[in-house]
This record gives sequence, structure tokens and C-alpha cells, in this order.
Amino acid sequence: MRRFLCDAPKLTNPIETQYIQKTFIESVEILSNSSKYDVFSPKHSPNFFKVKSFYINKGKALNETAINVLVDYLDGAKCTTLASFDLYGGDINDVYYDKTSFIHRNALYCLQLEANWKYKERDDQCVKEINDFGKEFQSNFTSPFSYQGFIDRELDNLQVSSKYSCNDIEL
Repeated sequence: MRRFLCDAPKLTNPIETQYIQKTFIESVEILSNSSKYDVFSPKHSPNFFKVKSFYINKGKALNETAINVLVDYLDGAKCTTLASFDLYGGDINDVYYDKTSFIHRNALYCLQLEANWKYKERDDQCVKEINDFGKEFQSNFTSPFSYQGFIDRELDNLQVSSKYSCNDIEL
């Protein structure tokens, strides 16, 4: 890190040399370009979303076809949709099954999709779009499980019982 920082370009023409101390509220007002009223009583702008998640296990990484299907979906989705990958491995996979309730120890990574929209009228369309994609993608390319922290009422009963039933956890 030291080498990286030492090699960083030096600031030759500072933007500002004098700083005026502000309160937190004043800084929010200035940085958000909002009035004091909006800072104290912000307008509620709801954001609607639906999240799906998929586990990709060790030895079963997404192949080129799966990646192309995912990219095509993201590029063509009618609702703004993003994907994020949480990498697993290392110590999380070395914890014994009887030490914690986390059941995804053989995961390589977790793929999370989030669809967002601004207007409630789009609920049905956007939820259907991500659910349809999720069901097809999961049945063809990923494990049948999802991240435990996302409550997804569209999961099949098998997936829900496997996530939350101690009788279905392999020991």
C-alpha cells in the first residue's frame, strides 16, 4: 500500500485551500443540494425491488452458456436489474457442520440478482420477470438453494424446508 500511495500523482493545483467548518446538517444540505426543510423532512420516494439468489458450488462453476444467459437477461431485462457475486471459500468452508447452522459450506460463490423499479404499477411485471428467469436459471445452472438471509416466497417447498429444517441438513 505504501508503494502505491507513494507513486500516486501529487496534487499541484489544490481546488480549495480554505475550509469552513459546517455542522452535519449544513453539510448534508450543501452536498445534497437540498433545502434545510428537505434535509429535516425528506420526501419519501419509495423504491420497489425483488431479490433472488443462487449458490454455485465447488466444482460446478458457471459455464460459458450460463454466463451468456445471465448477461443476456441483465442486458434485456425490462426492469433495472443488477448482479453481484459474493465469493466464498477459505475458512467458511472449513467450519464443521455441527458448529454453525450455515449450510452452504461447499459454495464457491453466491450470485444475487436485484430488480428495481420506481412505480408500484410495475410490481407484477418486474416480479414475474425476475422470478421466471430465476426458476429457469436455477434449474439449469446452479444448486437448488438460495441465500438464507433473503426471504423469497417463490421458493419451492423443498428449498424452504431444506433451508430451515434441521432434519434436512447433512451432518
